[in-house]
Amino acid sequence: MPQAFDLSTKAEQLQATVQLLQSHLENVPTEKELQIIFKSSDTPDNQVKSILNRFVQSFLQKYTPILQTAYRNTTSLNNLHYTILLKEDTMEHRNTIFSFFEQYDLVELATQYPVYFQFVPVGLAEKIVYTEAVKFT
Repeated sequence: MPQAFDLSTKAEQLQATVQLLQSHLENVPTEKELQIIFKSSDTPDNQVKSILNRFVQSFLQKYTPILQTAYRNTTSLNNLHYTILLKEDTMEHRNTIFSFFEQYDLVELATQYPVYFQFVPVGLAEKIVYTEAVKFT
């Protein structure tokens, strides 16, 4: 024989759930408030990335004798992604550039703001889509 359900108890539980949801929805920020929150949290994030970008560019400038050029790319995951073209693509030159990570990986920011280097042959330079070219002054 099927078990009978107590509808009054179910209705009370449903009503209590609806009231709980309504009380939480009243405290949800408006779209404008959310935009302000996201914008304010985005600004320090962009400032840190801008400082790190200058740090990377300063590092790369020290090695202009082995660099053809370098570009900063914006990717969906990270905008601290750099495409590097070496004048002579050797392991020694790559290791020189990778020496950046010997110090950077020791900094706590490295996990939150990872930096990526990608080496590309000079012959593929015209196919690179980039945000900005690294300036060697």
